[in-house]
Amino acid sequence: MAGAPRAATVTPSVGIDLSLGEYLVVSVGVALGALAQGAVGFGANLIAVPLLAAVAPAALPGTMILLPLPLQLEMIGRERHGVVWSDVGWLTLGRVPGVLAGTWIVTAVALDQLSVLTGLVVLVAVVVSAAATRLPFTRASKLAAGAVSGTFGTATSIGGPPVALLY
Repeated sequence: MAGAPRAATVTPSVGIDLSLGEYLVVSVGVALGALAQGAVGFGANLIAVPLLAAVAPAALPGTMILLPLPLQLEMIGRERHGVVWSDVGWLTLGRVPGVLAGTWIVTAVALDQLSVLTGLVVLVAVVVSAAATRLPFTRASKLAAGAVSGTFGTATSIGGPPVALLY
């Protein structure tokens, strides 16, 4: 309708139009996720990604891969005395093929199905964490956790649960 007032929108550089309300919902979700991440070491994407998937699925996974990076770097700096670099190495080595698999998923799966996949990953993470027994803490399990983390982290922006379950 010509001349009709348009709702206020926020347009990020990726070209996704969000209403002011949607932008506020996503912002609160990211802030609560960052608070959880800073307090317990994980949770930013478990909280923010489902909200973003519902409001602006086209912004995933890139937004939630890059957005928490400054917080993660600050946490590494603050907790550097507790970082076990050999574990980081094995997890990272496992992440490389996982990132490749996650990239394939993002390119092969339709955007609406990627939102469904994101929801399923959250549900699987909850179920597995509730049912998980103690996993063996070996190089192989670190590589496997890194691979699963890389796959889900790249495809859905939620890569922390596999590593958290290992630890």
